[in-house]
Amino acid sequence: MEAAQILRQKGYQFKLGFAGEGPYGKTLKEKLPNDLFFDFIKGKELSKVYASSDLFVFSSTTETFGNLVLEAFASGLPVVGAKKGGSTDLIQHQKNGLLAGPFDGIDLARQIEWILNNPQKTKNLCQKALETAEHYNWPTAKKLK
Repeated sequence: MEAAQILRQKGYQFKLGFAGEGPYGKTLKEKLPNDLFFDFIKGKELSKVYASSDLFVFSSTTETFGNLVLEAFASGLPVVGAKKGGSTDLIQHQKNGLLAGPFDGIDLARQIEWILNNPQKTKNLCQKALETAEHYNWPTAKKLK
């Protein structure tokens, strides 16, 4: 929320989209009434949300692996994640995505702004993100058991 406020104060215009039913859902809906809230979605509906997005921001510090980051990578989205938790297992800062300090809205805004202001470098991040996603598949995961 802090990152969104910072970016909007700088004049960036965007809609946030929230998918899921996290613990802050009610607060976010109250504080960000003009943004989009999808609650829990899956399958084709989730795919449509990824396909309709320009950027994936995942500030969770408690995610253990980062499935959502991997889905965003596979969707070709630039990703900004928290430098703590499961995101760090997948995101290599300035190689396939960006990492922001955990619980640091100012740094999160800074990383998002970098994405917005560097389209060619962001395109390269997205390509590396797709390559990262290609390394994860069910046959590989089954071998890890």
